[in-house]
Amino acid sequence: MKAPKNFKIDKKNLLNLALIFILIASFFFFFLSKEKDKKKINKNLVSNKISAPASSEEDTKKAELIGKYLEEATFDKPIDVSWKGKIMTFFHGGTDYGIEKIPKDENYPYFYAGNYSDAFPEHVAMDGTVEVTGKWTGITCAYQNTVFKRCVPAVEVKEIRMAVPLENAQEFDWSQPYAFFIGKLSDDNYQDVYQEVFTGGAHCCFRYKAFIQTGDKSIIEVSLDEQGYTLWPKDVNNDGIDELVGHDSTFDYWNASYADSQAPEIILSFNSNKKSFDLNTDLMKKSAPSNEDLERKLEEIKNDKELNNRGNIKGFPSPLWGYMLDLAYSGNKKSAWEFFDLAWPKSEREKTQFKKDFQAQLRKSPYFKEISALNSLIQ
Repeated sequence: MKAPKNFKIDKKNLLNLALIFILIASFFFFFLSKEKDKKKINKNLVSNKISAPASSEEDTKKAELIGKYLEEATFDKPIDVSWKGKIMTFFHGGTDYGIEKIPKDENYPYFYAGNYSDAFPEHVAMDGTVEVTGKWTGITCAYQNTVFKRCVPAVEVKEIRMAVPLENAQEFDWSQPYAFFIGKLSDDNYQDVYQEVFTGGAHCCFRYKAFIQTGDKSIIEVSLDEQGYTLWPKDVNNDGIDELVGHDSTFDYWNASYADSQAPEIILSFNSNKKSFDLNTDLMKKSAPSNEDLERKLEEIKNDKELNNRGNIKGFPSPLWGYMLDLAYSGNKKSAWEFFDLAWPKSEREKTQFKKDFQAQLRKSPYFKEISALNSLIQ
């Protein structure tokens, strides 16, 4: 059949047809994308041995993140959470916290709790175990060098609850401290009190006093040197006595920004004879890594894009020499230099200068004498 001679294409009808075509194509594209994402998430679930279906929005989001997010992320819709945990450390002048989850969570063992309200009391007496109610807003990679060793959930705090009261609080100075801790710092049957004061700097510092109760009910007051990082009470060797676990800040800003600075772990124990807290090198000792371990660690650092995009001053990323510090502070200085030889990418002249500068900075540590003795005893 031939069209009438006066037949004309209606522009409005043509536009409508085009819109219908676009809508149909968009629908199919959306459906295919969803199926692809679903398969990807299922693959992540299988690879991480998660067989049970997600029972809540939180579980669903976690399932999506496992094996998928190794970088920072912000959720479009924050998730309501109520998580229990033990505080590991303070950030930002005592208002934000690094928390280890209770019960143990293999996928996300820690989380960053950001306090942007008056949810946390100005002065706190606690043993460090808390319940945090708030919004899970995303994933943060902050402090993965020194505290978490990985990217962790970021939680915006609505409320923090804790249950341990401080007896005889009037005996202590409440004018400055951010926190009091009740624990057992000495080898006796009496609880001790540990006081933290933040000095108010952007990235520094903390001052501490320990009040050690003795058998005759007298109190020994012990002041500690100013610290760049928090010193947290923790029973490292499960003997019923708390050590103080923190980080040596000697390398802050050395060839890196503060966020990318490397700070090796330190462990202090109360010395009843000297009435002081001393570096416990016995608890810091670790077995030397094998050559295969060093090679695996090098590959791990090289393949971590998040780490290598940060702290890359002078062409030698801070995670590389940070691992050297970890080795030295665990009595494995020989392994540290072996790793250095394995990892160094530049010329011999630059390598020699870096080694010289590294050693000079290490000598500035207040723990240099003890660390040197630890390495000479082992190596």
